[in-house]
Amino acid sequence: MPEKELNQGVIEAYIHPNKKIGALIELRCETDFVARTEEFRKLAHEICLQVAAMNPLFLKPEDIPEEFLDGERKIYKKQFSGTGKPKKIIEEIVEGKIEKYRQEVSLLTQPWIRDESKSIGDFINEYIGKVGENIVIEKFVRYQI
Repeated sequence: MPEKELNQGVIEAYIHPNKKIGALIELRCETDFVARTEEFRKLAHEICLQVAAMNPLFLKPEDIPEEFLDGERKIYKKQFSGTGKPKKIIEEIVEGKIEKYRQEVSLLTQPWIRDESKSIGDFINEYIGKVGENIVIEKFVRYQI
């Protein structure tokens, strides 16, 4: 069965009370019926708060360019140079730090600010289970002065 198009949804905005941080997201779903519900709008608002608070750089870990991660690897390797640890151990530590970094800078894998036992992806999937249709974050942007 082909997946339905996600051509409905909302654009949600959040401006922090200090007027120095703002976030916009485009949250998509399959039907206008779901897009108009208060629960869907709350979901969009919660994701906006997450973007404002946690400053994700990418939507998913697989969206992170390898060149970006290479820069982080260099920083981590430099931190361990001269420690006397074997090269293999340093490589394992660095790759562990890279994996943690990938989770931290990707919106869908970040711990949800209201319940750190869930990721934003888990939070969205719970909502998908309730409404029975697919939901995706199409785009997001964060502004800070």
